[in-house]
Amino acid sequence: MVEWRLGQISSRTGVSAKRIRQYERLGLLDGVARTSGNQRTFSDAHLDRLELIKRMRAADMPLADIKLALRVLEGRAFGVEVEGIDRVLALCASIRTRVSVTEEIVNALRRRAVTTASRRSGPAD
Repeated sequence: MVEWRLGQISSRTGVSAKRIRQYERLGLLDGVARTSGNQRTFSDAHLDRLELIKRMRAADMPLADIKLALRVLEGRAFGVEVEGIDRVLALCASIRTRVSVTEEIVNALRRRAVTTASRRSGPAD
């Protein structure tokens, strides 16, 4: 098993050390070990989790929703949080809407690019 120091995992993921410490404080990164010198060490599982958090943040998900989504993915969210189910369903609907809007934008840009390209390569006078 590979162990990563804070600076190493920060460089590898592109997530700042300050942000990684914040994620640990908020409970998004569990089980971070410490060396005898009190330095954080991270596993490959932490690396994967940071990459997932990074993608969720890139999709503009709030940290509270990320925390809930991570708990659901790990099977730890249900049982005590009935309202959590409603939040997860609302989160899923929000993600679907963002995906749909993004697809519409991509399609419009693609159509514009094709139209522009066909005008440029049209018959010359």
